[in-house]
This record gives sequence, C-alpha cells and structure tokens, in this order.
Amino acid sequence: MRPILTIAMLGLLATGLGGCGSSGSSQTDYCNQAVSITCDKMLSCLGATTMATLGYGSTAAECTTNLEAQQCSNPSTMTCPTAGQTFHADKAPACLDAMKALSCTDLLAGTPAACVAVCS
Repeated sequence: MRPILTIAMLGLLATGLGGCGSSGSSQTDYCNQAVSITCDKMLSCLGATTMATLGYGSTAAECTTNLEAQQCSNPSTMTCPTAGQTFHADKAPACLDAMKALSCTDLLAGTPAACVAVCS
C-alpha cells in the first residue's frame, strides 16, 4: 500500500501546486502552504523512514524545505497542468482545506475537486 500512497501523494502535490499566469505572492504562498500540507500528509501516511528513502527527508520540515525549493522557488515550475488554464487564487483556500482533510485512504481516490478548481 505504501507505493500506492506515495504515487497518490506525488499526484496530489503536482496537481495541488498549479498556478498559472504571472507569478505573484499568492501563487508562491499557495505553493508553500500546499507543500507543507503535503509533507505533513506524507509523514503521517508513509512514515519517516519511507519519506527519507524517497529522498524527501525524514521530517515534515525537511520535506517542506526540499519541496519548496523544487516546486515553489521558480515561477516556471508553478504552472497549471493543462495549457490555457488560469490560476484562481480565490479558490486556493478551499483546496488547502480539502488537502488538510484528506485521510491516507482518501489519497487513493485522487485529487480533491476543490484543488482541480484552482486551475481552470
């Protein structure tokens, strides 16, 4: 089950971090918050040993630092998954709340609808 959860978490991260158009503090803030939530979920669902084995670090803080550097520091990496989509900052809080509410079992169901709505 752990490999499936890993794939689900990475999918959530990829979809949850989208942000189109010009870079702005709201995109970066959203990205940072989504990474933090994702790392907390990964630690909770996968455990420290699996996270470290996957290269994210063994704590939520290490994971957050690593993923923020990879995902949130460069505006070109914060893109919506489909060309022509627009980032909707007003929908980001609902996505973050949905991410926080996910259980490990929920992760297998895919990305919360609220996160899909962030880019449309």
